[in-house]
Amino acid sequence: MFDQLIRKINALPSICSSAIASHLLFLPRICTLFSWNNLGHQSRKQLVEAQVNLCLFFAKSKNKFLYDINYKCLKKTLLSLDETTLNEYLVTIKGLNSSIGTSILWDNVVRFFKENDHLEHFSAHKDYILDCFNKNIVMSKTKIPDCFGSFAFANVLRQIDENDFKSILFPALQKAILRSAETSLVLISFLFEFLNFNLSNFSQGMLLND
Repeated sequence: MFDQLIRKINALPSICSSAIASHLLFLPRICTLFSWNNLGHQSRKQLVEAQVNLCLFFAKSKNKFLYDINYKCLKKTLLSLDETTLNEYLVTIKGLNSSIGTSILWDNVVRFFKENDHLEHFSAHKDYILDCFNKNIVMSKTKIPDCFGSFAFANVLRQIDENDFKSILFPALQKAILRSAETSLVLISFLFEFLNFNLSNFSQGMLLND
């Protein structure tokens, strides 16, 4: 059954609507039936890869209600982990190829950290998570606002303070604006409503690249 589930998730359609996503909600629910502790190393990696694909798929639906159902299924897996196995899970994500999908999975995991008072794990992995965000979202050639709901990136952005933005995200944004000002400025307005500080201090630096 596990192998059949993985094959089904790996074959998810590249285009997603609310109707399609609603029809496939059984997939993340079935994932919750498989205990991390009962899976071998390769199967654990396959499960996390499947969760990456599910997070990407439901983010494409742009339907937050359906996206949240997928998160609740992921949360069941994360709640079943103790400190050691949670660290194993995080190491497994870091061992995957970095992509838009892994960045969206990280956002779900950061949401779990916040809801369960485990933000020390975000602090421990923050540099890696933000580096992935830069590479996969800020510097992406994909038009992110056309493809995904902005809520798929909200939790990471809410944990970024002004110093993080200045030292990590802002330099990447400047490079992205130089490459494609229109695409990058649309991305800024799409995502950065979730930041907990005023971007006006950085506006001149963005415009100087124009």
